[in-house]
Amino acid sequence: GVAATGGIGARALHATNQMHIAGPANVIALQITADPSPDLPIPDRSYTFGTLAAAQALAAHRVLTGRRRPVLRVHLGKNIEAGLMALLTAIQRPARPARPRTTKVAARPTPTKKAVAGRTRR
Repeated sequence: GVAATGGIGARALHATNQMHIAGPANVIALQITADPSPDLPIPDRSYTFGTLAAAQALAAHRVLTGRRRPVLRVHLGKNIEAGLMALLTAIQRPARPARPRTTKVAARPTPTKKAVAGRTRR
């Protein structure tokens, strides 16, 4: 089995990210974000709660990727219900088979008869 953690908002971001950042390197993170509706101003600040949440999510993403943890970030946009339906549809869609990876190998030049004849044997 695989352990899973989850949470909503800045408190969950802080708690779970601390565990994933400092913990073992076997983390695969799924980060789901959305535009706030409505986006409310923070009293005595020049930014909104939506800006703060987006900055925290971006910081978490950067820290995790900086520690070489794979992160899939899904942004749902303003219409969270439609975004979740689109995500569900994408998850249920059969995956396309992976393309075989090809490795280019540099060809060695074929020696000419003259080059072979000029070699001395020991």
